[in-house]
Amino acid sequence: MPGSNNRAFADVWLTPTKWLVFSNDLNVTVQNAFPAIPLLRSDQTGLLSDFQRGNRFYLETAAATLRLVPDWDLAFGYSYQQNNLTTYMAFQNDSSVGYVVNESAVPYKQITQAYWGETSYAVKQRLGFNLRLTYNSSRSGIRPDVNPNDAGLLGNQFLISQGNCDLGASSPCFSPSMFAAALNNLQFSATQISEVIVPQWIGQGKAYYLFPRKFEGGFVFYYGSYRDYWNPNVNGVLRTATLYVGKSW
Repeated sequence: MPGSNNRAFADVWLTPTKWLVFSNDLNVTVQNAFPAIPLLRSDQTGLLSDFQRGNRFYLETAAATLRLVPDWDLAFGYSYQQNNLTTYMAFQNDSSVGYVVNESAVPYKQITQAYWGETSYAVKQRLGFNLRLTYNSSRSGIRPDVNPNDAGLLGNQFLISQGNCDLGASSPCFSPSMFAAALNNLQFSATQISEVIVPQWIGQGKAYYLFPRKFEGGFVFYYGSYRDYWNPNVNGVLRTATLYVGKSW
């Protein structure tokens, strides 16, 4: 519904036996409460309609937990996250160069999938150990219209009606060659500059002890391995080790 934000969610737990638990969480968010933007400018370039932004966000998480012996848990899970955004982008607004590039409905999509396994063990409800391993795959990017035959749909109707700059028409006019070059640059920007493809491994281990009066102390080790599809120079590994003491009330 235009001018509104809506969210629907559902949580389901299933325990077929005392040692097995299934859980599933589904979350859907629809955002439409964005102001309308007029797209036609004073020089008659741009688009005749107004733009109404929209966003769709989906999150699905499923997990299974095993407790085969007391105080020991083993869990496996999968998470899927998708964000579909429709947005307006003006890549070129100055019509004096012979073209504009205005797109009223550029789709942006972000997808993240995660797989994890986790195990926890407690000794006499005092000494505890936890180990978690996650593989995370993320991909996002914009998908603009880069078809040179869509010049009229991308805000050039008025310039096209004034003549072809490449054939000697005086300004204001439309330049097919400049427009095609701009779309090539836009295609490059939409992939190697703005697109993100980042798989990563994440491991975390924790050992802790529960003291009297709700004090807790322990050691946490974190390992992350990151790889960027387009920019391998930013690949790397992150390692952290933390000693902590805390109290709960």
